Amino acid sequence: MKKHVFMILAHNNPEYLNRMVSMLDAPNHFFIVHIDKKNELLLEHSAITLLKEKKNCTVFSEVSVNWGGLTQVLATLALVRKALNSEDHYDYFHLISGCDLPLVSATEMDRMVENDSIKGYVGLVEMDWSGLRKLSSRYRLFHFNDFADRRNHNLKTILCRSIEMAEKVFSKIGVYPRCDLKMPVYKGSQWWSLSRDVICYVDDFLKDHPKYIKRFQWTSCIDEIFFHTIVFNSPFASVIEKNNHRYIDWRKLSKKDKPPRILTEDAIPEIEKGCFWFARKTDPKKSELLIKYFEEKVKG
Repeated sequence: MKKHVFMILAHNNPEYLNRMVSMLDAPNHFFIVHIDKKNELLLEHSAITLLKEKKNCTVFSEVSVNWGGLTQVLATLALVRKALNSEDHYDYFHLISGCDLPLVSATEMDRMVENDSIKGYVGLVEMDWSGLRKLSSRYRLFHFNDFADRRNHNLKTILCRSIEMAEKVFSKIGVYPRCDLKMPVYKGSQWWSLSRDVICYVDDFLKDHPKYIKRFQWTSCIDEIFFHTIVFNSPFASVIEKNNHRYIDWRKLSKKDKPPRILTEDAIPEIEKGCFWFARKTDPKKSELLIKYFEEKVKG
């Protein structure tokens, strides 16, 4: 039976983390949780203490994560390396967030990845030339998500946004301050499930190409590019299913909506139409009926 490790990026809702782990718990399932360093006081929360007491669960805090910044990737790499350095030899690595909802039982999860001819599940977005050109602005322009908090309106943020706006003007006439990547670029969902073979390939690639990480400093939302570009330029590209089996609602039904939308019980019919392993994002208050529905279903 394959060993699964669920690598969880979390920053809040410690009680819900316990519920999520409980839904996925099994003798061959392991959990590594990264708590955003900005919220590292959560490590002292009673719910997190309970997680740390579990033999199959590791909780740590290493990276202060900023939306859209390279720090999102660095936190993921911290999880990957913690998993690879474990004495347990994990066969499958699942990247999920602290607001994901498991949709299948542990037994069903095991069954889903028994096919050794498939080495991973990664959501991929097919793009035409104009889409690729727009995507390139994420890494060919300078972005300051890890330097200035966009939610604040202080002088530092105003200065950074002014530079970004000036860059966008030049990019419209094809003038970029940074060169393109030296390999085809792929984009998809941040959340994936990969076999050990692929994870080891990614780790070796980064050790052999240290400039790859440095190239993504001062970029924006490259968590949707970083791993995908390595994986789909690798020998494993043909044996990766281009579907990460995550249900995510990107619709913007009102001006107040900030996709991905927080899911409620209204999403149940759509979720059950497809072959999904996780749904996101959830909020323990707004999504309680949805969470309870799948808790009962998953635990049987």
